[in-house]
Amino acid sequence: MLTKSNTPMLFLLAVALSLQAQTTDPLWLQAQSQIQSTRNLVAVEVSIHTEVLDGDGKNQLTVDKKTRLTGWKDGEPLRSVVSLTESQKSALGNAPLDAGVSNHPDRGFADFLTVQRQEETVLDSKSCVLFQVTGKKKKISFTGKVWIEKATGLPLRVDCTYNPSSIPMTKAMSTSISYGRSGDGPWMPKVMILDSLMSVMFTKVRTTVRQDFDAWITRP
Repeated sequence: MLTKSNTPMLFLLAVALSLQAQTTDPLWLQAQSQIQSTRNLVAVEVSIHTEVLDGDGKNQLTVDKKTRLTGWKDGEPLRSVVSLTESQKSALGNAPLDAGVSNHPDRGFADFLTVQRQEETVLDSKSCVLFQVTGKKKKISFTGKVWIEKATGLPLRVDCTYNPSSIPMTKAMSTSISYGRSGDGPWMPKVMILDSLMSVMFTKVRTTVRQDFDAWITRP
């Protein structure tokens, strides 16, 4: 019998079942399982290309940096800079931009709240299924798209667009992670691109950071 006392409970149950139905797609679960199997791996080398543009699209700064794994501290990797080229001196040369997906590859496929299967499509000449997602990372909500190869269940790309109202001085921010395999190694993130548009002192600044990951090893 439906009563005032059990109506809220039934509503919460309906929501829970709805979310469960959105995340039990076999292809999605296959991709999720693949990503979880990589959670203990870290990238040995990270190549980082950063460009800073002004509001007119004119380049203000370019930084190319490569870091390499040299040790561990409290279970987390330590990397040293093996090469650094800057168009001019800046704080970006010392910024620890290699401490995200390169250390925790499973985080690029996480924090999703809803998952909805969309149409079949083609990406990089591979037949895949597109999924629409919503989620939240550190209180910042986002929407996104995930491409999963139909034949293998391997994730091909994850694109996320974040709500800029939760990020100080930010007008827009998005990330894109492309997955692949190096040689006979595991299926891992290969490239991550962060694109942000900020307004600083009434001046718009666009920053694009591309990270390329090479070789992966297991945490000790």
